[in-house]
Amino acid sequence: RNSDGLSLADEWGSGPRSYLGLMVAGFPNMYLITGPQSPSVKSQMILASEHHVDIIAGIVQTMRAEGHRSVEAVAEAQEEWVGHANEVADATLYTKASTWYNGANVP
Repeated sequence: RNSDGLSLADEWGSGPRSYLGLMVAGFPNMYLITGPQSPSVKSQMILASEHHVDIIAGIVQTMRAEGHRSVEAVAEAQEEWVGHANEVADATLYTKASTWYNGANVP
């Protein structure tokens, strides 16, 4: 739950949203690896996963070095990223087929 008591399921009730597929605005210190809107689904997943882990490790190292206790995505940046990810996906067949990309595999 976030600081307002909202669960991620509630936050994503009308669809998942993330910043870079790595973080969710309003959920400090929660990291995702190849999360929603991650470029990883349009690339080699293992390499993308390793890249995400490297980014997250860098964030944690910087936080420790600078004495910060938390980090979270900015809501405005998240919305811009989701818009960009949707724009890229709309130029492919991902959004036009009944597949895992659109949640067709989720009952």
